[in-house]
Amino acid sequence: MEDHLLNDRIVNKKRTLSEHIEENQKLITVIGVFTALAIFAKNIEIVQIRTMLSFLFISIAILVCIELSLKKYDNKPTWRLILFDYAILLSVLFLVGYWLITYFETWSSFIIIPMYLSFITIFIYLLKKIKVIRNLNNPETIKFKKIKLTLHYLIFILIIILSMIITSLIKEPFSDFLKEQHNPFINPTSQE
Repeated sequence: MEDHLLNDRIVNKKRTLSEHIEENQKLITVIGVFTALAIFAKNIEIVQIRTMLSFLFISIAILVCIELSLKKYDNKPTWRLILFDYAILLSVLFLVGYWLITYFETWSSFIIIPMYLSFITIFIYLLKKIKVIRNLNNPETIKFKKIKLTLHYLIFILIIILSMIITSLIKEPFSDFLKEQHNPFINPTSQE
């Protein structure tokens, strides 16, 4: 009977903020370290290095904050732990906002890479959906390995070229749109 009551207390025990901080102490420390490094990097004299280091340190801090905010609990959390989680979530949102506004020139110049990779992924997914790639892998469809291999390479090259064309067509209008959205945050008095 006592074992049952003891097990019931352990299962129904609420998870406290101090337990959470103790368990995630390394993640919380890493967030603080990389945020401090981002602030420290602002003192570097060479502008390009200062911007890139600060950008990277804030990026790492955001990733660790996201990791911390996605942690699940075994036990029901206390209200203090729930408030702490909301504070972490808000800090992630504000860090992302700061990152987007402050390092706009840095990350917007790299936006072409995820766009390009997204188009490649979409095309491969669509080809799989319409069973083009599956039919090429079917031994009955094509009996000659060299022809099959050549067709694979041709389809892949076509996907790469098509993705490059679409990305180059979309990049400029998308960059202009991002600049229009970015300008009110940097120059709030210039709004008409």
